[in-house]
Amino acid sequence: GANGAGEPDFFNVTFTGHYARSLGGAVFNSGESGSAHMEVYNGIFWNNQDSSGSDTISSTLYNTSATAKFWHSLVQGAGSSGSGAWVSDPNFMDGGNNIDQDPAFVTPVDPASAPRIGGNLRLQSVSPAVDAGLNLIVAGLTDDLDGELRFVDGDMDGSKTVDMGAYEKQNPISFLPIVTH
Repeated sequence: GANGAGEPDFFNVTFTGHYARSLGGAVFNSGESGSAHMEVYNGIFWNNQDSSGSDTISSTLYNTSATAKFWHSLVQGAGSSGSGAWVSDPNFMDGGNNIDQDPAFVTPVDPASAPRIGGNLRLQSVSPAVDAGLNLIVAGLTDDLDGELRFVDGDMDGSKTVDMGAYEKQNPISFLPIVTH
């Protein structure tokens, strides 16, 4: 947004395991001499680090003359929607249905080891991000980052609800025993 206007929208993204020597471990959102108002839908921002430390919303996303609004997202250090615990910083707006819980990645990435390739950011079945997104937001997107179906009943409750993050938890395949007579 510097010297102009930036209105980036992020849908079903995962920012984790990033490290910045300065500010904004995953995202540096600058509106200096302009405006930068980003919105995040169904995202995961977890376990990022910058010069201020780790495990906080500002160590993941730094705003300068800018704002970030989250909807149906998992945001470390932000608090949960409706709990009265949402971060009091006016640069971080609560659009609703946000959570602040460990996403339970299959293999998390440690920001202290960045940069590196590795980890498995798919969600375990116990993840609070499974079936916690908003379907309306991704109505035209049918696949996740793996090319798998985006709308899956990951928690097996009979309702196909999109997950937060870049990967959709796929249902386990059930095998029936083969009976021979």
